[in-house]
Parts: sequence; C-alpha cells; structure tokens
Amino acid sequence: MHSLLPPPLRRTDSEVTWRMLSTPEKAQATARWFVQQGILRQFDLAKQIEEEEEEDRTPFQPLEEVD
Repeated sequence: MHSLLPPPLRRTDSEVTWRMLSTPEKAQATARWFVQQGILRQFDLAKQIEEEEEEDRTPFQPLEEVD
C-alpha cells in the first residue's frame, strides 16, 4: 500500500498516515488539501473547472436571468 500513496504521505509516519485516512471524512479532507496544494496533479483540470464555475456564480440572480 505504501507505494500507492502520494509522496507526501510516503514521508509521514505510518500512524500519522493512518489517522489522516482512517475515516471517509478525514480521507476526503486530506485529498481536498492535496488538490488545493497542487500535490495531486491529476485533479488540476477539475480544480480549474470548479474555480471557473465559482466565478460565474452570483448569490442572487435577477429573475429575468433564471431559466
């Protein structure tokens, strides 16, 4: 399993790694942090799309603009 982990996790103590991935919530938070830090490069495109979608959002759209 060690070789399947991204490099930052390979360098951590196994106990720390286990705690970071021990629950779905913690694993999700760890993965989200990796994506934000650019560690998991395979998700760069998804991050760009998400950022573009966030830029297009407005809290309240006038009713005329709603389909």
